[in-house]
Amino acid sequence: MKQFTQKELETIKKRFSSMSNNGLVNYKQFQNTMGILGLDHATFLLDRIFNVISEGKKVFSLNQYINYLQLVMFGNEQQKAQLSFAFIDLQRKGYIEYKEFQQMLLDLTMFWNQITGSRVTPRQTYIGNLWDQFECERLDFTQFYQKYELIQESIDWYEYFNETEILLQSCPQTNKAFILQNMIDQFQNEIRNCVNLLSDYERNKKQIIDESFVYGPCNFSTSQIAKNGDDDPSFEISFLSNIQTNSFSMSNSSDHPLDQVLNRLEYLQQMIEQAINLPQVVQPYYFKSPARLSTQRKKNTILNMPKRKAKQKLSVYFGHENWNLILNLMIGMKQALSNIQPEFYGKIALQHEFAERYVYDILQNRCSNFDFRKAYQFKDYAPSIFLRIRRQFQISNKDFQRSVGPENLIGNLVFGKLDSLTELGSTGKSGSFFYYTQDCQYMIKTISENEARLLRKILPKYYKYIQAHPYTLLSRIFGLHQLKIFKSKTEFTKIYLVTIVNIFRSGLDIDVRYDIKGSLYGRQTQTNSNQQGQDNTIALKDLDLLSKKDYLNLEPQDQKLLIKTIIEDCSFLKDNDIIDYSLLVGFHKRDINRSSLYGQQIQNNSHPFESFEGGILSMDKQWIYFIGIIDILTLFNTKKYLEYGFKSTLVSNDISCVPPARYAERFANFIASNLILQKSK
Repeated sequence: MKQFTQKELETIKKRFSSMSNNGLVNYKQFQNTMGILGLDHATFLLDRIFNVISEGKKVFSLNQYINYLQLVMFGNEQQKAQLSFAFIDLQRKGYIEYKEFQQMLLDLTMFWNQITGSRVTPRQTYIGNLWDQFECERLDFTQFYQKYELIQESIDWYEYFNETEILLQSCPQTNKAFILQNMIDQFQNEIRNCVNLLSDYERNKKQIIDESFVYGPCNFSTSQIAKNGDDDPSFEISFLSNIQTNSFSMSNSSDHPLDQVLNRLEYLQQMIEQAINLPQVVQPYYFKSPARLSTQRKKNTILNMPKRKAKQKLSVYFGHENWNLILNLMIGMKQALSNIQPEFYGKIALQHEFAERYVYDILQNRCSNFDFRKAYQFKDYAPSIFLRIRRQFQISNKDFQRSVGPENLIGNLVFGKLDSLTELGSTGKSGSFFYYTQDCQYMIKTISENEARLLRKILPKYYKYIQAHPYTLLSRIFGLHQLKIFKSKTEFTKIYLVTIVNIFRSGLDIDVRYDIKGSLYGRQTQTNSNQQGQDNTIALKDLDLLSKKDYLNLEPQDQKLLIKTIIEDCSFLKDNDIIDYSLLVGFHKRDINRSSLYGQQIQNNSHPFESFEGGILSMDKQWIYFIGIIDILTLFNTKKYLEYGFKSTLVSNDISCVPPARYAERFANFIASNLILQKSK
């Protein structure tokens, strides 16, 4: 079994010391380090995890803590099955009965409702059908392990935790009435906003309020939240579990108030047209859900995740800040996506939608003794715009929510699995945290505030560009979010994140990969002389491409289209003063003796560069290429200008940091000359 590295062990020991007393950790100390899993009103997972680590005792030691984390992260199937068995067998009787299995799923459902504000009540028949697959009244570990993999495949955690929504979809008349009522409420709020804006204009205010309440996809209401230390709590937006979900947005403050009114009236006209034609617009977009990856394909996709530097990849364990960060992010994304009604949004985006932002409190119930160290606030930027971008690439709201939601992460804890964070999370060169969703379709990446500001600035142009260029290779950004992490009532940290499509999402082995910038200075991968063979997960660079003479063996028409697309994408990036982007290319060597590997993914015939298994087939049918332009949020600002002036004078004229026009020209020419039009190796 794989072991923790020395650096990881030091980190774990340091964290253990911070929560231990005399070398042992009790329940309360463990609870204080578990973030959202340690909430007083939602201790289901905490109780069972502590019971497993401590082996049924009141405290656990450092060795027990390390052994548990090691099994969860690196254990084989049987070892994880043993953890899962102990998770259910709280009394440690050595066997499981139906009532214990039932209680575990009911407790898990209650925990889910507490942390997400949902109201899911699973059917007893569903639980009974799962138990029937064991084909016995009492399970010992041997019997449990025989059915372990079957049960995992049988439970669709997304469907299990969203049964309420499924029941709603099964009643189209109720759904239609719900949409109509929401539309009526939205009409009223938009008209009220128009009146307020006109009143402000008539009073000739010096500064128009730039944060106006705009009715989003759900009923609007407000509440005062009693916070720790507040005698007179300030007015805030609250997303409490016992009321309808709320939202607010920020309009573009640079617009003239009369222009804002005209925009809102145009929006109202569009909504009225939708209401008149409601039977046609209730479900206007039908997308076929992507095929689920087989276990082997999923493992391959995990192994395909690129490493910038192998030594920087660290495991993420319970209580780790990144674990809590991602869990809260997924809960926030679930809330935001659940509140989007795709029926409200037509194909035409209005200007004010680009500036909208919706805020959600992850922890809905705050009391007088609330621990703000467990508080997160989620902010979703321009949700209707990113909804349309996903539509552009045939991604339904439900399928996207299935991928990025917390259902699988929470459900898999029952089976002793933490793979979706330990195997898919890594730290990049810039300090960014990368998380790949369990189905391997998307990557969630932390970005700087400057990058987030740039994305918001260019979002209208980006949206317009991908609408006009469906074959673009630019990173498909499907969401921009912010997490506010509280240290106290007044101290907090902001983290910005983007959701991006994973270029290597097909699950096929990537035999060779390149990260190409068109620059030669320092653009060679450093190899370890003691390492046997090349690590396929480490991306090679420009000088490696020249020495190995790898190239894309494409049909002539595909060559022309690829060059044309790269030139157009470079022109867009140049016009927005963006540099330092890369072309990420993956080579998969087809194995004709293993034809079962292929044909599991729906071929995207609408995109020529993703027409075969999510990639493009070579002219000789021997290779599949995966191509995309990544890291497109670096602005050539004053700091970069000074870096260019200094390095180009004292270091080299062929550095990566050069002005946008030169960067785009060099990038396109290098790729066309050395990667696409190369005729021989």
